[in-house]
Amino acid sequence: MKKLTLWLLTSLVAILTLVSFASAASACTWLAYQPEVPAKLRNE
Repeated sequence: MKKLTLWLLTSLVAILTLVSFASAASACTWLAYQPEVPAKLRNE
């Protein structure tokens, strides 16, 4: 029973780690988005 519990917890931690990496990667991509500034707002 202990081996099964250990295996289940280890698997759960691995899956949650992958989910957190995926969430962090998508948030970083979303925050890095910079739309083009309209010509009237640019200082040229």
